[in-house]
Amino acid sequence: MKKLRKKKIIFIMGPTACGKTELAMILNRSLPVRVISVDSCLIYKGLDIGTSKPTIDQLRSCPHQLIDIIDPSKYYSVSNFQKDANVEIERSILLERIPLLIGGTMLYFRTLLGGLDPSLPNTNPEVRSFLHNLVRRFGIHKTFFLLKKVHPRLKKMVNFNDSQRMLRAMEVFLISGKNIEEFRTSDRFPYFVLQIAIFPRDKFRLHRRIEGRFLKMLEKGLEEEVSLLCSRGDLDDSFPSIRSIGYRQMWLYLCGKIDYDKMVYESIRDTKNLAKKQMTWIKSWKNVKLFDVGENSKILEKIAYFIDT
Repeated sequence: MKKLRKKKIIFIMGPTACGKTELAMILNRSLPVRVISVDSCLIYKGLDIGTSKPTIDQLRSCPHQLIDIIDPSKYYSVSNFQKDANVEIERSILLERIPLLIGGTMLYFRTLLGGLDPSLPNTNPEVRSFLHNLVRRFGIHKTFFLLKKVHPRLKKMVNFNDSQRMLRAMEVFLISGKNIEEFRTSDRFPYFVLQIAIFPRDKFRLHRRIEGRFLKMLEKGLEEEVSLLCSRGDLDDSFPSIRSIGYRQMWLYLCGKIDYDKMVYESIRDTKNLAKKQMTWIKSWKNVKLFDVGENSKILEKIAYFIDT
């Protein structure tokens, strides 16, 4: 294999339950790569079963960067990810490894390619707490319109039904006095990127995988894991960590707000909806090579050629 050149980077994206962890293990054994997770749930410590986090043995043989980096009580923005990912990318290059970014949080991938101004403020606990109190009392949409009366420059987001992104946009405005779109930058991503996506051709097969995976999560102790988080006393279902699919539903079940069967149904339903959204992102993605679930040898061949040329 030729001497590694700087500035080459690999993206592998795909919907939930499509086999990304297995693929990462294969690529790590065969190629000079360093795995960097692109997942907004795997960042949290203690959220293991419900996120299908790689096991201790898997992480020992194939370390993943940006896994288990913050407590579930902390907030982690897209700008946090961009900064952390860029650090890990440069560290990989210094170690003469190809950065392999793999995951299903499509907004993270897009942000890396499109860029955010480094001056975008990080999450502020006091501002976030203030907003959470308003949201609990009035709801996300009424909170927005109340703030807009005080701050007429606050702009309505395109995706007005995405509560987490709305919350972040309001937080950024209260901290900086600017709308979050003003922090977009036209700076190009300074790497030669191979973009690969796992795109399941058989939707029903993916749905069966999702159903089977969630039932295995229950067998492995998801209820006990969420119960432990609940017993801490410093978390509730307004935190992004607890709003993760599976955790939010189990939390509601443990609080007596829904029954067990509804918890299972809604967890599986919402996971399928997430997969649908992820695949919609991929359909509109430019310059991406599509592979079906299980075509790991073809993906390995494609990446090996990319590294060698």
